Amino acid sequence: MIVRFAKRRSAWESTSALEIVDVEFRRTDGSYDLVPSVYKLQVGDLIRALAEHAASAPIEIPTASHGIEFTSNTLEMRKTPGSKKFEFICNHHYEILAQDKEGLIKIVADFLGNKVRTIHNISKSDVIGYAQQRMRCQDPEWKRVVEESPNKKWLKALVPAKEAIKAAESALEG
Repeated sequence: MIVRFAKRRSAWESTSALEIVDVEFRRTDGSYDLVPSVYKLQVGDLIRALAEHAASAPIEIPTASHGIEFTSNTLEMRKTPGSKKFEFICNHHYEILAQDKEGLIKIVADFLGNKVRTIHNISKSDVIGYAQQRMRCQDPEWKRVVEESPNKKWLKALVPAKEAIKAAESALEG
């Protein structure tokens, strides 16, 4: 499946493609993102992908997130490397190609035209739980990202898990 992590679920509940494009694809400078990021995933990989996406992007993790599933066979996409901080999302990252704002509107209108619209809800606690589990396993990618991201509040909250691991290692050695 092709999934885009939404900025706001409420936008995708709209029936206006233009409204969705204005909320989800407009940049702060007023221009439109004509190559929005998506991931080609299995359902079981959603939490991992969102956790790695949130950890590597310049964002704080939202209270809840939503994976918007695009099922159109007409999407023009290209495989591009995602964040190089995590091999998994790097390998599963694509960009949807839109020529202009009208192209984005058509992509969203196709989504709205589907009888079955799939929006996967992902809780903040699921994402944090995944990240904590990776830290407990001493995952080198997660350890590096946490150490390199001292200003991200949710990643800083993982540091106690990192310190507990060091304490446990010391106890086993001593």
